[in-house]
Amino acid sequence: ENLEWNSRILKAQTDLLIQAKKDCYDYIRQIKEAAVTTGLARDSNSIPIVETQDTNLEEPT
Repeated sequence: ENLEWNSRILKAQTDLLIQAKKDCYDYIRQIKEAAVTTGLARDSNSIPIVETQDTNLEEPT
């Protein structure tokens, strides 16, 4: 019973982290678009996004 509870808690926390990661990428996209629009960057590719394996929070299959 305790193991089931812990599993549910971990699943919920994983779901929250996945959504937070998606939100962050959306915020970064918006910031890049604003930089291009305001002339702070020439194009959106001039602002690199660093992604490491440590931040990979994809749902397990």
